[in-house]
Amino acid sequence: MIRHKTYRGNEFNMAAFVEKNSDARAVSNISMNARGDVVDKKGNVRVSAKKIAEAASNVNSKKSNRVSLKADSEAAPVQNKTVVPDDQFDNDKVVAVREIVTIDGPAVEYEFSDGSIQIVAKNLPKSL
Repeated sequence: MIRHKTYRGNEFNMAAFVEKNSDARAVSNISMNARGDVVDKKGNVRVSAKKIAEAASNVNSKKSNRVSLKADSEAAPVQNKTVVPDDQFDNDKVVAVREIVTIDGPAVEYEFSDGSIQIVAKNLPKSL
């Protein structure tokens, strides 16, 4: 049995105190008693603390996934393609150019020497 001491040095049995007052309503913004049971306005237990603990442990333990840190074999790595930048950019500042596919369709990604990236959509035929 663990005994606690008060500020003035008196021994205090916290377990006995909790057991004695377990049905008392806790001062909180949640309707619960000192045991942790969810109670209604009359003090009747609606959900026990044991069921709450079991539900919390089931939520945490069911979602266990293994994730590989190796590269995904299905995903193709991005490869730089030699593409001549348009006249709209200063060629000295363009570090890399990649052809990519975005949600809106094919595009060209320009990476500049300052680290910024600009994505320019490719012109598609109007028939699409």
